[in-house]
Order: sequence, then C-alpha cells, then structure tokens
Amino acid sequence: MTQQDEQSRTSPMSTGGSIAYQVMNEAAAFYLQNGGVAAAREHVDRLANELKFYPDNTEAYRTVMAQLSEAERQERHMAAEQRQQEQRNVMMAMMSAMQPQQQQPPQPEPTASSEPPASSPLPAELATPRAMRLWELAQAAGYVDEDYQPLLSRTQSALLADWLSVLTGIQNKWKTFEELWNRRNMRSDYNLALTQRQSLDFQDELKKTLPVGTHA
Repeated sequence: MTQQDEQSRTSPMSTGGSIAYQVMNEAAAFYLQNGGVAAAREHVDRLANELKFYPDNTEAYRTVMAQLSEAERQERHMAAEQRQQEQRNVMMAMMSAMQPQQQQPPQPEPTASSEPPASSPLPAELATPRAMRLWELAQAAGYVDEDYQPLLSRTQSALLADWLSVLTGIQNKWKTFEELWNRRNMRSDYNLALTQRQSLDFQDELKKTLPVGTHA
C-alpha cells in the first residue's frame, strides 16, 4: 500500500474527495444505468462492507444512498408523468374519434346559462358553449366559484386546469390558467400533484365529474 493510500485510509477526508465515496459513487452511477436503483443499492451495500476499514466509509455510504433515494424519487415522478401523458393522449384520441359524430346532427342553440356574461374574464378558448357547460359542472361540484376562480388547493387546481385543457383543446394551458387565476408556477403545482396519492384520486374524480363526452 502506498503512503497516499495509507493516509486516505487513516485520515478523515471530505466525502466528495474520499476513496470510499469515489468507489461507491462510480459503482452507483454504473448500476443505475445498467440495472436500476435496486442493483445500485445492492452493489453499494457490498462495497460498504469491503471498504469498512476506511474511517469515512459510513459517511460516504450515507451520501451515496441519499443520492440513490433521490434518483428513485425522480424515476417515480417521471413514470407518473409519463402515465398522465399517456392518459391525455388516449383522451385526445377519444375526443377526435367522437368529433365527426357530434358534427352530424344539428346542434341546439346554447341556452342563456351556457353563455358567458358580457363582463366575463374568460379567454375565448374557455368561453365556447362546450367550455361553458364544463364550467357549469365545475361550479356545481364546488371546484370553482361564480367568477370561475378555483375553490381547491393549488395541486387540485392544477389538475383541474390540466383536465379542462384536455377537454377544450387548449395548447398553452399553464399561461392561460395562470392569467385567469392570477397564479404562478402552476406547472410545479401539477408536478407535485403527481406525487400525491390524494391528488391522483381527485384526478379520477375529475374524469367522472367532467366526462370526455360533455358538450353544450
């Protein structure tokens, strides 16, 4: 063993520059790419036992394990977001398939209750007859007030905005609803919602309260 290795083994070092950390971190990075979080944890556990004679071994192990936990959290988040995107794609496909059937029969004139008031703050894409029917359902469910402002938590409001955007075909949804509801960072609220079980339950509720086939 060289003098440098002997010093590394017997003297405390910062975690980022220690031999134990470097070995564990490199192994974790390799197995994350070639086996996933579980494989990375298994090999880091094995290395921690083999490198136990290094005084900074415990600190290095905790640091690398914390990094793996964060990587696992990000994987779950990305998987949840991918599932949500797949669901939106399915909903859009269903709406496209239903569109020709809705255009064939003559449409009745919208009732007065389905028209926005003259002083409505709604943008044009959220003031169509179909959109107004969705607002009526949302008001009846207690999601928004008479001025179309949300009565929900920030995460639930973001889910509501996302679902209304799917049903009405809005492209720039976050900018549209941030201006309507005088809010910021709704994308972050939505991302947070995807990690919360109660928010995902609310998303299922939205699909029943505001169904895909809703029209004026």
